[in-house]
Amino acid sequence: MLRLRSTFAILATGVLVTMPALAQQPCKQKEAIYSDEDGAYSLTFKQPTGGLGISSNYFEMLPKDGAVALNGWVIWSQDVPLPEAALGHKCPEGDITGAELEKCSVWKGVVYQLLDDAQADVLGPGEEPAAKALLLPGFGMALRSSGAWEKDGFDKVPWDVFRMSGCTSSQ
Repeated sequence: MLRLRSTFAILATGVLVTMPALAQQPCKQKEAIYSDEDGAYSLTFKQPTGGLGISSNYFEMLPKDGAVALNGWVIWSQDVPLPEAALGHKCPEGDITGAELEKCSVWKGVVYQLLDDAQADVLGPGEEPAAKALLLPGFGMALRSSGAWEKDGFDKVPWDVFRMSGCTSSQ
């Protein structure tokens, strides 16, 4: 009887230890939250909404003390399959024309995910596991020279690398 209880206790402990590991799902890209190296800006991915059907990822960038977010879209290009992003300041709502996007754009470029082995790859779609770090080449300087600079809390030049700092899902 004692041996049976001991075996059951060992099995039950093993199940309890492994259950949390099985319950945790990796954060999806569409739920990832990133911060720049100084924590001055957060970049939060969200589910695309109205008018963004062609977008594989939607995100918002917010200065730590700001009230207005920059809105970003990642769209896979037709010619060469790359995730091209546009980050805009106070863009019109809903479907917008190319001219309207050009007028409100702060930064445009390819979004890369940085891998553990010092390699870079293109950002995956929203359903894929979230990248640990992102590279937005030239973003900091583009923000500095944009119309958003010194408006709505955009007064610190961020580095072009953002590291994962959280996830909006309840993992």
